[in-house]
Amino acid sequence: CRSNNMTITKRETKGSALTYAELDANFTHADLYKSVENVSGGGALSISTGVSFISTTGTEAYSLANGVEGQVKVIIMKADGGDATITPDNLVGYTSVTFNATNDNVHLLYGSTGWNIIALQNATRNA
Repeated sequence: CRSNNMTITKRETKGSALTYAELDANFTHADLYKSVENVSGGGALSISTGVSFISTTGTEAYSLANGVEGQVKVIIMKADGGDATITPDNLVGYTSVTFNATNDNVHLLYGSTGWNIIALQNATRNA
């Protein structure tokens, strides 16, 4: 299903004057899923995808490399066969996040000092 052409207007401030930059894009429902990965068995999560779905088959460890400033990453436990511990290279204020149930999730934003937890649902932040 293809949607109509869409114009996104971004308001920018330059000094005291406002300018507008317009972006035109055609979106399909498939575009929403292009930056999703499904991962099981532990290991490195991709920093080139916006969403990582984790399915565990036992206790598993996942890593997350540094991103770029402004980058968003969402990690969700899709299937629970054991705990999943996500350890980013730099997690501001914490060392890792642990999931122990289906639908546990964390929403991260990369800043100048590392990954910041923006939202956390039913997961545990580890000091």
